[in-house]
Amino acid sequence: MLLLFMALAVWLSIKIKKAYDQIEIYQASQKAILDDYLALQHQLDILQEAFQINFKMNPEPLLTDGPVSENQSNNSMILYLKPYACSPCNMPAINSLIKNFGRHKGFYIFSHTSNRSFLSEITDELKRDDAVFWLETNLYNHADDGYDAELLFLNGEKLITGQMPLELLKENYIFNLVLQGLTGLDDY
Repeated sequence: MLLLFMALAVWLSIKIKKAYDQIEIYQASQKAILDDYLALQHQLDILQEAFQINFKMNPEPLLTDGPVSENQSNNSMILYLKPYACSPCNMPAINSLIKNFGRHKGFYIFSHTSNRSFLSEITDELKRDDAVFWLETNLYNHADDGYDAELLFLNGEKLITGQMPLELLKENYIFNLVLQGLTGLDDY
């Protein structure tokens, strides 16, 4: 009887161990699914915010003249850096934009002068003297939207037809979507 009891106890402990192992596997799987869900939800929130920004936007002119109006390309992009936008947390996105678009003659940087020291380190990558312009005022009428840096999209009439806050471009998924969707800029 003792032998039977010991065999039953060993068998039950093995079964319980297997059950606990299965529970751990299911919990890990459930955590991975939840993490994926939360990441997708975050990406969806960012896309929705970008959509809301651009949906309510009417084409708007720039408040300054300059080389953007002289550009013969149909499309232009402006990296608009407001006062103190070149913080260490924004620099990776700014560097990526310059790396990806700096050679295009339709890409410009309009920056507040407070960003001069940060930008002086990276503007050599632009390989153009006419790409960076310094401002002391807003670039367009509704520029006080809470974001410190934006990528502005201009049509052939040089009206702002879209904007993407740099804050949203910090997400690799969104940044890659923007990169894939941008065409029409000519190399310099």
